[in-house]
Amino acid sequence: MKRKDQRITGLPSIDLLEEATHLLRDLPLGAYLPYLVGAFPFWGALLYFWADMSHGAQAQNNCASGALIVTVAFVWMKT
Repeated sequence: MKRKDQRITGLPSIDLLEEATHLLRDLPLGAYLPYLVGAFPFWGALLYFWADMSHGAQAQNNCASGALIVTVAFVWMKT
């Protein structure tokens, strides 16, 4: 017996997660390369910015330029 919310949305949440996991597992390794080319620079810039703003002596002076670098890295990751 289906619940009301299952009829409206389609698959239950757990089935949708399982299907997404299987789709990711079936991808060839080469499909992950474009994602990693964009993700590594973004995470590196974000972690550097976070550390600099948390513990840097010149955090006030570097805030705008650091935020711009993280923004550019984010746009790079998404394109």
